[in-house]
Amino acid sequence: MERSEGQVKLNLNGILETYTSTFREKGSKFISYLIPVQHDDEIQDALKAVRSKYPDATHHCYAWRINPSQIREFSQDDGEPSGTAGLPILARLKSHQLINILGIVVRYYGGTKLGKTGLIKSYSYGIDLTMTDVKTVLIKPYCTFSITYPYHDSKTVEHLMKTFDIQPGDIRYTDNVNGEFFCPAELAERFDERLRELEWCGVNAVKKQIIHLAEMSHG
Repeated sequence: MERSEGQVKLNLNGILETYTSTFREKGSKFISYLIPVQHDDEIQDALKAVRSKYPDATHHCYAWRINPSQIREFSQDDGEPSGTAGLPILARLKSHQLINILGIVVRYYGGTKLGKTGLIKSYSYGIDLTMTDVKTVLIKPYCTFSITYPYHDSKTVEHLMKTFDIQPGDIRYTDNVNGEFFCPAELAERFDERLRELEWCGVNAVKKQIIHLAEMSHG
């Protein structure tokens, strides 16, 4: 069942590459994956790839979380007793504050039943084991600004942007400087106020939506 959490402004963690791990429990073999995804199509493609790689596995259990601004999440037990596989995977993704992530745990049944408690522990451990090698990036809320300013005010505007840790997006140099800029959400209101104070000298700014991005480099 898919769930949503409403608008979220907290910092979250993402990954930039796929990670995997393997372990055994009472004869059963578990192969775990953490895969970066952003859209439904990417989720389905990744699931298809893992199922194709392990077509003879007993179970392909998974959970995902996407859309940092309004989190959507889903879990699937894939034949395991209800609540013993998909939900534990999802719980570990949430515990690690992961977003735009697909967690898959493939199981080859080894002949010995693990029981509900054993299954919950095994599927949870599969994600935690994979996390030991993961390098995460911080996913932070930024407020988007569309800003236009004359060239002769470049130093003033650039100093203001440095003060507020503003990151540039797409910038166009025409009769004026026109661009999209990203301000840390917690500084957006004050940055907007400072921009208004520069309107008299030709600075025009439009405050737009909150988006979530990987924490940007200062280099």
